[in-house]
Amino acid sequence: SKLFMPVGVIYSCLVNFAIFCALLPFVAPFPLKSDVQYPVFFVCTIIIIIDLYRRNISLNKLELYFLFVVVLSLFYINPFVSYSYIIKKRVGLLFGFILFYVFRRYAYLLSAKTVIFAVFINLFGVLFQLISPGTFKFIAEMFTRKIYNYSQSSGTRGVSGFSAEPGFLGAMSVIFILISYHLYVNRKMKKKQFYLITIISIFMAFA
Repeated sequence: SKLFMPVGVIYSCLVNFAIFCALLPFVAPFPLKSDVQYPVFFVCTIIIIIDLYRRNISLNKLELYFLFVVVLSLFYINPFVSYSYIIKKRVGLLFGFILFYVFRRYAYLLSAKTVIFAVFINLFGVLFQLISPGTFKFIAEMFTRKIYNYSQSSGTRGVSGFSAEPGFLGAMSVIFILISYHLYVNRKMKKKQFYLITIISIFMAFA
């Protein structure tokens, strides 16, 4: 099936935009009332739709097991327990499968520049919040569900940057290092870039 531009270019752009959104998971143009936002799931769903259009879908055993658990989580109802069926509590595994499918299959398209750009945006958010917590909160809450107050005098909670919680920023910092290491060992990121991302990530984790 033909598309409007080279397939490789389409996939490369979409996958890198998806990882960019994944590294800013709490940010969205119109944030929903949840911590993790929708852009990365939306982009990854487009990638899967293109795979379906091109008849390029194939699942290994692990993915089939994962998909089975997803279907089970969506439709299983325990007849011996009384509870309300709430769809937003059922779709977590489905979203997880969407991300797993895309990034397992297309991780080789990941660009170091995308990761570095996303890390620097997160760093900008952290520095902005350290310098002017009130202004940062006012601006950042246009794109995130909530930014918790940070006091320069006490600093008890630490900064969150564009994350929903300071603890989430620490977890994201570890992810930045792991992804950068993956790129480094696969010769897609220079040693100096890897060291720089590591230092920045450690700083954000303890900010």
